[in-house]
Amino acid sequence: DPTRLMARATCAAPFHVAPPDHAINALFSEAGVGVERRAVMSRALGNSAVLTIGAPGTPRAAVFVAQGQAGAMFHALYVAPAARRSGVARALVTGCLGWAHGSRAPWLALAVVEANAPAIALYASLGFHPVGRYWYRTRRG
Repeated sequence: DPTRLMARATCAAPFHVAPPDHAINALFSEAGVGVERRAVMSRALGNSAVLTIGAPGTPRAAVFVAQGQAGAMFHALYVAPAARRSGVARALVTGCLGWAHGSRAPWLALAVVEANAPAIALYASLGFHPVGRYWYRTRRG
């Protein structure tokens, strides 16, 4: 899938870091974030966190964010269907900006498939701009 890389400067903003629990794992499973991708998250070398929105034990949305050597990146953003179109994704991305700012990362980046026009529009409305592209490839047969 053609994929767009986007980034912007971080800024102070509120966020909520959630401790790992069964409800977050269930939410990521619902999103198709399998055990392999969660294992990658657990191996992140720098400062990292899962940010959530919702009551403890019943998150409505979650995202993984990690700090690297020069900045931060988020991925696995997922909003439960019942919470979509309510500003939850915007609040989570804003929380990622605040988390990254608090971690002293100068910028926050993301990768989004180019077919996901609503997500690209959301990220652009929050000040993210394209910084690169790449394509996921899988071997057939």
